[in-house]
Amino acid sequence: MRRCRAWTGTCLLWMGAALPLAASDKLTPFDVARLKTVTSVAVSPDGTRIAYILSVPRRVPEEDDGPAWAELHVIGRDGVSRGFVTGAVTAGDIAWTRDGTEVFFLAKRGKEENRCLFAIPADGGESRRILCHGAEISGFSLAPDGRGVAYLAPEATPQRVKDLEKKGLNQQVYEESARPVRIWIASTVDAATKPRALDVAGRPRSRSGVQLGHSWRSPSRPPRWWTTPT
Repeated sequence: MRRCRAWTGTCLLWMGAALPLAASDKLTPFDVARLKTVTSVAVSPDGTRIAYILSVPRRVPEEDDGPAWAELHVIGRDGVSRGFVTGAVTAGDIAWTRDGTEVFFLAKRGKEENRCLFAIPADGGESRRILCHGAEISGFSLAPDGRGVAYLAPEATPQRVKDLEKKGLNQQVYEESARPVRIWIASTVDAATKPRALDVAGRPRSRSGVQLGHSWRSPSRPPRWWTTPT
């Protein structure tokens, strides 16, 4: 049911974006370049709201060339869509907390080099940064109580390597430059607690009692469920 609602909302949003074009007799290449599309959706636990990522093409030549911006919007049963995180931002991988009070998402904002994890109240307001890893976070999965998160990212690039890259020593060596992506566990409420990497071999389990059950949709996706002992 939730999937049906999500896809229905996606279709309606896409159709709404195309309505101004219906007033004209032809669709020009310029119109195609301005089309906005919904790339992902997440339905709130109570089914009353849908958070979605809206891909917004850049305005050339007013803006520099580059990929489309990815904005976070939320639409309710009343059909009113509100922009939560808009403008020069690349948001993605949205997830609601179990109680539906917050929306977590990955985004690269301002001068940040990599995507960080943010949270924003379900009713709107200012987003807060949960964590930045020092390397690209490719996905995450919230703990059931929302107080922790498991995420996928390689180890942070050493400062010595960054300094060498600035001097032009940025060559990529086959099977040597690549850094393996690891599973990390972090707190969403205590910024002083450093993330720790899990030593995964087969079914991920740690000796400290934290169990990580996983059901990946693809090798690049994080585990979809995990719990910590109480």
